[in-house]
Formats: sequence, C-alpha cells, structure tokens
Amino acid sequence: MTKINSVRAGAIDYILKPFKLDYLLERVKKIISSAPRLTVSLKKNIEDLEITLKFEDIVRKEIKRSNRTGSRFCVMYVKFEDIMRDYETIKKFFRETDYILPISASEYLFVLTLTGKHGIEAVTKRMKEKLSERFSYTYVCYPDDGKTYEEIILTLKDRMSKPRGNES
Repeated sequence: MTKINSVRAGAIDYILKPFKLDYLLERVKKIISSAPRLTVSLKKNIEDLEITLKFEDIVRKEIKRSNRTGSRFCVMYVKFEDIMRDYETIKKFFRETDYILPISASEYLFVLTLTGKHGIEAVTKRMKEKLSERFSYTYVCYPDDGKTYEEIILTLKDRMSKPRGNES
C-alpha cells in the first residue's frame, strides 16, 4: 500500500522503514497530544512503552559496557507500600551514574551501574534506615543472574513474585 492509499484508508501518519524506536515513540506521542479524544488508559500505555524502551536501552548498554570493562551492574525493583513520588528523597540513595525509572506512583526500577550484590545490600540498608515508608524489593545482577537482557528480565520477573521486605 502506498503512502497516499494509507492516508486515504484512515492512517493518521506514515513512517518509512527503517526507523528508530525513539522516533516512532515521538510520533505516537505527538499524535496523542493532538487528539484529546484518546483515553487516559491509552496515554498510560504509551508512557509504559516509553519506560520499557528506555529501560531496555539502558540495560543493553550496560551489558555492552560490562562486557568491555569486566564490570558488573544490578537492576533493582522497589515497591513502596504507599505512594512514593518524592524523587529527591529517593535520588539521595543512588549515585549520579545510576538510573531511576518510576513505573507507577509506588514502584521504581533502578539500574545501578558498576555495582554488584554488595552495592544493592548497602543501598537497601540505607533506605531501610532513613525512609519511614515501608517497601519491598528484589534485584538481579549481571552477569550472575543473566547474561542477556532477556535472561535478566525473566529472572527479575520471577523474583518480583517473591520480593524481600524491609524489616522495620
């Protein structure tokens, strides 16, 4: 089907292959912002996709970096019992090189660069001591818990079904 036929058939936009995922995402966001009739759930799905793509990109880059340098990194999932959107408070527990990805009002994904299991234990200990909010968490570390993005995600999802909690 040609570009003109696609638009005649009802397409809002037309993107030629090959394209980068971030370009596609920006095009979709632009369409959504110009169409107020779209539902909130569709907008939420687009935000979720954006976080997923960003997360995948970060993890794949860290795998490459770790393979080059022999370093490690960990991915940590944290779920607070109550809403925890105080980004500045959370940021204090992590280094500038770490990534913080909010996935809901009470859930976060963290990618801790140049960190092994001991680094995760130190972060969670500080969080338990300093935060009044209760939380549960789990983590995976590269390469111990997976050598590919897919293996890391599968292990993380498995561990998310039985997260650790803070003892306070």
